Amino acid sequence: MEKKNLKMIAAVILATLMLAMAGCGSDNPAGTGDNDPGTAAKSGLDLIGGSLQHVSEQNDLSKLVAVYDNVQVTCRYMEGATSQNLYFKYGSRGDEMGNIWIYTGENGEEEVMGIMGSITFREEDGRIVGQLNTTTYKSTESSFSDTSFINPQALIRSIEDLGDTIKVTAPLSEEELESGPADVYLLDRRTLRLLEYSYINEDGEPLVTGEYQYGADDKGLTDKYISAWDKTRRINFEYEKITGSGETEHESLSVLVPDTWEVVPVYEEETFLYMDRELTKPYKYPGDGKEYTVYVTNAAG
Repeated sequence: MEKKNLKMIAAVILATLMLAMAGCGSDNPAGTGDNDPGTAAKSGLDLIGGSLQHVSEQNDLSKLVAVYDNVQVTCRYMEGATSQNLYFKYGSRGDEMGNIWIYTGENGEEEVMGIMGSITFREEDGRIVGQLNTTTYKSTESSFSDTSFINPQALIRSIEDLGDTIKVTAPLSEEELESGPADVYLLDRRTLRLLEYSYINEDGEPLVTGEYQYGADDKGLTDKYISAWDKTRRINFEYEKITGSGETEHESLSVLVPDTWEVVPVYEEETFLYMDRELTKPYKYPGDGKEYTVYVTNAAG
């Protein structure tokens, strides 16, 4: 397998994780608390609808994208790097969700990746190169994520009424309830939408901060990715899989992709791509505007 394909597999995993995190996130795992706030916070529960679970429901990503078309999350990390996640809806029924992730390192170098449905893609030499996750493609579930920006399992340390906004400090374990690391959410008072997020350490210093904007893609960043689907072509993948018992299984997939995107498949195991059924011609992109077949095997040629 070519090195660029290995890199794209890593990109698939990373983009999927970014989509699942649905925001900036922290290095802390999700807590296991029962969401029973301390006595000091109980008087403010009415400000957030009674619980973090209620706040979490108001910040469900699929609901937000359905209402605002797109949601933009800008994260700033302590070491100086930044990232921007732009979630958007697309499809003839508006029931698909895409994600563009732009990461800018400390040196200013920018990396752009995206995911639309089962295809994770990036720009390479002025064109789009993508990989199809065959497992999710064969799934009947919608690509809409039910992930929320708010962790409903966190505990509540404090709830502060700031007028137009509400500030909630939420550690992830009982040991951190009085002091220590915590998620800090700044919410719109009327809608309980998340406006700002930070993850603070035991000294109260933010290790990562995030700004959340709704319907903010006024520059049309997503337009070129959505419009690419106006003209499509079909690509076929013929997979000859050698099982552990030495038997051969065959699987055929026929997928519709943008006319100008190069898309290759990713399976659970390592595979090798060819342009002929005899597996003698290594895969080479045939070019835009052509329908073609890629022959796949998990046995080295």
